[in-house]
Amino acid sequence: MSLGSKICRTPLHMAVFFFLFLLLSTAVQSYAEIIFSDNFEQFVDPQKWQSITADPSPRSSVSTDNRPENVHSGLVALKLTAGARHDSTASAQVTTWFMPGYDKLYYRYYAKFASDFDQGNLMHWTFIGGNNIYSEISAMGKAGIKPSGQDFFTTGFEPWRDWGRYPPPGALNFYTNYPDMTAAPGGFYWGNQFQPMVPFVVERGRWYCYEFMVKLNKPGEHDGEQAFWIDGVKIFHQRNIRWRDSEILKLNFFWFSVYIHESRQDNTCWYDDLVISTDYVGPLEGIKPGTPQDYDLNLDGKCDQADVLLMLRMKRDDPEDGRADYNRDGKSTITDVIQLLIDSGKSQISQLLSKILPH
Repeated sequence: MSLGSKICRTPLHMAVFFFLFLLLSTAVQSYAEIIFSDNFEQFVDPQKWQSITADPSPRSSVSTDNRPENVHSGLVALKLTAGARHDSTASAQVTTWFMPGYDKLYYRYYAKFASDFDQGNLMHWTFIGGNNIYSEISAMGKAGIKPSGQDFFTTGFEPWRDWGRYPPPGALNFYTNYPDMTAAPGGFYWGNQFQPMVPFVVERGRWYCYEFMVKLNKPGEHDGEQAFWIDGVKIFHQRNIRWRDSEILKLNFFWFSVYIHESRQDNTCWYDDLVISTDYVGPLEGIKPGTPQDYDLNLDGKCDQADVLLMLRMKRDDPEDGRADYNRDGKSTITDVIQLLIDSGKSQISQLLSKILPH
């Protein structure tokens, strides 16, 4: 027997060895797990996407696109088109399941709406949620029904036009079905909407990095969460959600969709670089984002003192909105407000001089 073998058999060294083994095991388990990814480089793979549908308009389609302007990275992107259908519902969608499921997941993808995208008033876009771990369809066909805490939950990440208040495709919000939701007039339980105090309005014709997270609650507790980021900046974080009352519900499906309630025209969206992980993913290139919405926070077409006041209110009432970090130094302080005030003043002076001085 070697000296090394004798040492390993002493009680002290065996205890040290066991402790180091536990530390290593914990470290390995703490690494992020990528549970699903697709960059759509070849085709829409039915082995990855168990449901691929486009209906009922003959102009609806699920396809790939290799035109450079419609690809975020690589050579190909996913293209979903909901076709015109005389004001009736039309959709194109792909869905995947990962049963039995998870208690917390992060979703990262890039997407671009067509420059003429206009859903009218109502649409659905990206859906995730929880089925009973023994049935991958327990969340399906539940529109208008309140979850019991035992059967299903869903949340949609999607733009909302607020009946024409926002330009298409609209301001981002969560459209959530959960046990504590409130009923709509008429008694139906359509999704409850949750969004930041200051809307984030999506521009057509450009790529964004969209990310969101859902964390399930301990059964019966109100400690669940959902949040979203745009181009690496956290915009909204909702806490104290009761998603479920039983471990029988898990996060176990994901659904890209262009679902238009009154489809008056063809509407297309492109998607690329999807990753679903147990930990935060982040933008693909590690980009440093610009100034969202050009800091026209109240969407009146200009950046002025009204936007400065809105930023002050954002810092007070919605401090997790990363847009309040105007100078991008990683901190939200009064310095951001002062800098925006200075910059908005410069902008107004520049506009005034351009009107009164000869070109």
